Amino acid sequence: MRRIYKEVETENGTKIKIYGSNKWIKIRHAKPDWSKDEYQGYVMYRKRRFYLDNFLRIGYGGGYVPKWMKEFDGQADSTFFSCYLIKLSEDGEAAKVFFAM
Repeated sequence: MRRIYKEVETENGTKIKIYGSNKWIKIRHAKPDWSKDEYQGYVMYRKRRFYLDNFLRIGYGGGYVPKWMKEFDGQADSTFFSCYLIKLSEDGEAAKVFFAM
């Protein structure tokens, strides 16, 4: 069962539930299947590897960022209605991963 981190309301009144334990996960390195030479940073979340390269930086390029997303550093799409969110530690050695829908 997933633990609700918080529930937020968007500007148009839609409610979004964000799930996660709010615990730091150590960032590890491995060669992903798509890379022959380069090691990539990843975190394990719910028995799955999430490579940091798969997350888009939130707010990069000056685009619109909803208020509720500003506490996170990146997002990776899961489905049309859900995504994974990531918060990186100050030293870049750990991350918190959340699921929003």
